Amino acid sequence: MCAGCTKELTPEETYACSECVDEWLIYRDPNGDISDGNIPEQ
Repeated sequence: MCAGCTKELTPEETYACSECVDEWLIYRDPNGDISDGNIPEQ
């Protein structure tokens, strides 16, 4: 079962389905889509 929802996992997925993993990566990445514009450009 997925750690983030109740989906069954495919053999390639270890602890969370790809949709949850994608959401978590965006959430954790300070340079991701949900940055609020306070991070200076590099």
